[in-house]
Amino acid sequence: MFTEYADLFKDELGKLPVTYSMKLDPEVLPAVKPARKIPVPMQDKVKAELTRMVDLGVITPVADPTEWVSSMVATHKKNSDDIRLCIDTRDLNKALKRPHHPMRTVEEVAAQMANSTVFSVLDAKNPALQKLSGVISKGWPLKQTQLPPEIRQYFPYRDELAVEDGANGLAERAVRSAKQLMERSKRDGTDIFLNLLNLRNVPRDHPLGSPAERLMSRQTRTTLPVSKRLLVPKSKDNTVVTAELIRKRLSQKQCYDKSSRPLRPLHHGEIVRMQTPHGHDRLGTIKAICKEPRSYIVQSEGGEYRRNRRHILPVPEPPPQQRDPHDSTPAVQSPTSHPDQRTYTPVQNTDEKTLNHTQTMNQDPVQSSHGTANDIYITRSGRAFKPNPKYVQ
Repeated sequence: MFTEYADLFKDELGKLPVTYSMKLDPEVLPAVKPARKIPVPMQDKVKAELTRMVDLGVITPVADPTEWVSSMVATHKKNSDDIRLCIDTRDLNKALKRPHHPMRTVEEVAAQMANSTVFSVLDAKNPALQKLSGVISKGWPLKQTQLPPEIRQYFPYRDELAVEDGANGLAERAVRSAKQLMERSKRDGTDIFLNLLNLRNVPRDHPLGSPAERLMSRQTRTTLPVSKRLLVPKSKDNTVVTAELIRKRLSQKQCYDKSSRPLRPLHHGEIVRMQTPHGHDRLGTIKAICKEPRSYIVQSEGGEYRRNRRHILPVPEPPPQQRDPHDSTPAVQSPTSHPDQRTYTPVQNTDEKTLNHTQTMNQDPVQSSHGTANDIYITRSGRAFKPNPKYVQ
């Protein structure tokens, strides 16, 4: 087989027929990392590996200054003297905007494999399989002669081939479940393999059954007595399992949406507070409404930020004082002569909801309550205060 299909079993590294462009967060500052030290016995091997990767087109030398520079890590492969080259992209990962793709669960994939009898693992770096993946995604032609010669042998099985593509969220979820199972087994002092067996044999309900039934079309033996009739293989209907999973997800969504409500749209010039790691502590103004849904441009402290509606809180506060972004002089608040003296900024309620006048009063807190019930005071911390009409004289 290796001799007959020598062009399909090459050791060279292939290329994907796509160009991937990364989207970075403009608010994250670029990072330039220094080069790591390479041991002297490894330098020749590292140079040879870099030359080989350049010849294969995997990497390209860059001599011009760039905003992002990640350090290279060189190490030996397991049980081998070959060199493995990696880059440390921890800083770049913080600024990377990752696309999110829906990923099917194990139950959905296993339900579609109930009547399958042959399973195989393919090497994704094979050029022929890359072309086959592209044909499956775009659609098969009507005639076998319209296919490339290297994938014409798959034409009789075109209705049985599919491509699974997506993020590794399912693998991360499986790793998290395995870690939780190991932690519980260590805490309780029980056997991890028996706990895994029990987890696979617990049925979710009658239509879905247990994970073992969806994966192997039958139950597995446990420490409890099991009837031989239950160990006989019996596949479940794929359409019933898929419909039940969709119904459960819609039910979960309906329960989750009970306490949720749609946020009202914001208008140009509206006073808002932006969410930060410390809460909604940054006051700003809506400068523009983006074409994308629920997206706004907020002007705050001399800068412009693009934020989603769920990160913006409209507040009934006076407009913030915009300062020059190039001015690095910090704002200094003059201290009061008495510790009990506080500064209030009264805002008169009008039909146009505009600020008629600003007045500063330095007085005792007990005396500051004199006034009308419609007066709203903004304290130095930015909190709106309205006197209780019961105690207004």
